[in-house]
Amino acid sequence: MAEKQRIEYIDLAKGICICLVVWNHITEGGTLIQSCLDDMIFSFRMPLYFFLSGLFFKAYGGFLDFSVRKVNKLIIPLLSFHFISVVFFFLENCLTKCSFTKDNIIEHIRVLFFSPYYERFLNPPIWFLLCLFIVNILFYACVYVTRRLPYNIVSLFLVTIVIGIFGYYWGATGRWFPFYVDSAMTALPFFTIGYVFRKYTSILSPNSFDKYNVVLAAVCVIMSFLLARGKTYYSFNNYELNIVQLYLSGLCGIMAVLFMSKQITRLPGISYFGRYSIIILVTHFFLFPYVRRGVDLLALSIIPTLLITFVLTMLCYLGIIPVFIKYLPYITAQKDLIKVS
Repeated sequence: MAEKQRIEYIDLAKGICICLVVWNHITEGGTLIQSCLDDMIFSFRMPLYFFLSGLFFKAYGGFLDFSVRKVNKLIIPLLSFHFISVVFFFLENCLTKCSFTKDNIIEHIRVLFFSPYYERFLNPPIWFLLCLFIVNILFYACVYVTRRLPYNIVSLFLVTIVIGIFGYYWGATGRWFPFYVDSAMTALPFFTIGYVFRKYTSILSPNSFDKYNVVLAAVCVIMSFLLARGKTYYSFNNYELNIVQLYLSGLCGIMAVLFMSKQITRLPGISYFGRYSIIILVTHFFLFPYVRRGVDLLALSIIPTLLITFVLTMLCYLGIIPVFIKYLPYITAQKDLIKVS
């Protein structure tokens, strides 16, 4: 079966987003590299993925078929790399600290089985796969519940907005739901907006508004920058922005990336990273610390060190991605492990 044609500017948008994710994790804790743009980037970086998932939402052949597809694309990579992470860090701990003890084994077994519930992954970026799975299930349920209501798309939008508001204020109380359910609730409106855009606009196709892409991107960047005045931590469902700022700054940032990507269409390397962003997402936490150790040998100042670490980490994926595609396609969402119709 021929592979369906890809929308190049969507791959570029995803590539920009995964580069920002890797950059953030490399610079995390390095206060000397933090800039005034950080709050803006935080506000839209993860919402962009939720938006794009909503943009391509399909109910397929019913809930079972839908769920199996999402298990293939999200849960199997999650569980696979969660297991790999626990084994990897256990072995690293044993080798570097000589702590091959009963207590160490028990601790890593506990982490293996209970990390998803308590939201404490040794490979932190994989939290997003679990959260996105929950978002998909929540949205499917909302579609099912509102499908026969008058003005069903309006009802769907209102229901998901209410869920998002509840998720936001639930996090503000300091309480939480396991398995990132609360984060998924807060993120749900971005998924819905993506779905609405696909259904009622021509955003995926060339259209008469494309001549304004540069202007629209610039306006959205300015709006997102002005609105994002605090950090947004979707993985903890904790936000320094009020609820209006959270959604508006996130949406403006999303639109800025999309308009800019649609104008450029494709960038070699970045678009490639976007196409296989899940591989980068689940593996970069293993890779960049070792790249950083090599770069540290150059004894450079902090900013060049971080920049070189980032560039070298991303360049490594030009060789890593083909290996994963060829040898590990089932655990990196390139092929379906559970067969679907």
